[in-house]
Amino acid sequence: EEYFDRRAPYGNGERDFDAEHAKVLSYMGIALARSGQMTDAMIRLKLALDLYDGSLRNRRDLDPDRAATLVNLGVVLATSSQLAEAIDRYEAALGLYKDELKDRHDLDLDRAKTLMHLSVALMELSQLPKAIGRLKQALRLYAGGLKDRDDLDPDRARALVRLGCALVQSRQLAGAIIRLKQALDLYA
Repeated sequence: EEYFDRRAPYGNGERDFDAEHAKVLSYMGIALARSGQMTDAMIRLKLALDLYDGSLRNRRDLDPDRAATLVNLGVVLATSSQLAEAIDRYEAALGLYKDELKDRHDLDLDRAKTLMHLSVALMELSQLPKAIGRLKQALRLYAGGLKDRDDLDPDRARALVRLGCALVQSRQLAGAIIRLKQALDLYA
């Protein structure tokens, strides 16, 4: 699975100690998840979120980091077959991506990747209309501000393939063929 990795600079002061502590907990959660220790990963990621939602709740500058932690927890939950909880975390993360923070992070890419994770969980729960909608949102982001990023062609292709599969499952075969052809073009 793909985990978010934020490296946001923080200023000085005691409030930043909590921000750094949350960041370290989040990194520890990622490391534990990558080593297969999902329960311990969940604990660390939830502790990081406790800090973000507690002493750091008024720090809007940390919303991208809070969102990344939510997505990472969602990935761990989905890997542990806790799909409904994973969906809640992905949706919460999407609500934190604010356009005024765009200078600091590539939020369109974060949104697109979060939508991709969300769509997989929705598909696994057979919520195909919602999954299709979220995949179309991701593809709009890839076609918008991210269209000139050739390094994202594999991500675009995965989104098209997932959308094609969801459309096949929904018996929307004409649309599935179009999306899968588009994916094949990216692989050419």
